[in-house]
Amino acid sequence: MFGPIWDSRYIESIQINAFERIGVEERAAYFDRSGIVRDMVQNHLMQLICLLMMEAPVSLDPADIRVQKISVLKSLNVTDVCRAQYRGYRDEKGVDSGSTTETYAELRMEVSNFRWAGTPIYIRTGKALSRKGTEIGIRLKRLPKILFNADGEVPPNQIIFKIQPAEGIILDLSSKVPGGGGVRLTGTNMVFCYRDTFSGEIPEAYQRLLLDALREDKTLFVSTEETELAWQKFGPLLDQGELTYYDRGSIPPPCLYRDWIDFEKYGHVCS
Repeated sequence: MFGPIWDSRYIESIQINAFERIGVEERAAYFDRSGIVRDMVQNHLMQLICLLMMEAPVSLDPADIRVQKISVLKSLNVTDVCRAQYRGYRDEKGVDSGSTTETYAELRMEVSNFRWAGTPIYIRTGKALSRKGTEIGIRLKRLPKILFNADGEVPPNQIIFKIQPAEGIILDLSSKVPGGGGVRLTGTNMVFCYRDTFSGEIPEAYQRLLLDALREDKTLFVSTEETELAWQKFGPLLDQGELTYYDRGSIPPPCLYRDWIDFEKYGHVCS
């Protein structure tokens, strides 16, 4: 369905949230030496980007999938990073009293290949925020100012992938309100929830990985080359830039991009 529009000609931006309500908890000693960019972006979120933006592999063999993921990483450029730390982090057990480790980061990236050149990727991830959730938002380009959008106020169509805590896909569209009284448009959601379609318990991520390890299925595992490429991209930016602060239980104001998708309005969907 989306293959013909899955490129920079139609997609305005890709936006990813990975939020956690909890702080560092029992992982403080480890986390204080790492930070959120090392802990989440360089590995977990890079895998989401690779799977989302890679070309179709020639087969479903793990080696062929890995080739396409590596191609994305080779084309990836991290253009901006801003970092923040929640107030009270330095009081956590195991955290250095003068720590400058970030617990939140906002990043801008680009994949400079033929398919994606010109489409920005924005990522926000952090701990001790106002909600828990991981979502990918695909914002399509706006309509021209003609016909139903003569005033230019029709919002762009969006595809929302809910990764956790409740898996689902949402198409966020605009539709004409039926009946007379002129042309009025309203937002319309088309929703697919995993739990409503598939019976039985959906395994947790680590359950799936452990099972794949027992089966020697390497599809979801990262190769040495992928890991080294990711570190090459993020290494020069680690621990760089001014550190700002935010209150526990809040989301820092945007620092690189102002027009974030309002993912919170989909919080009730599939939950």
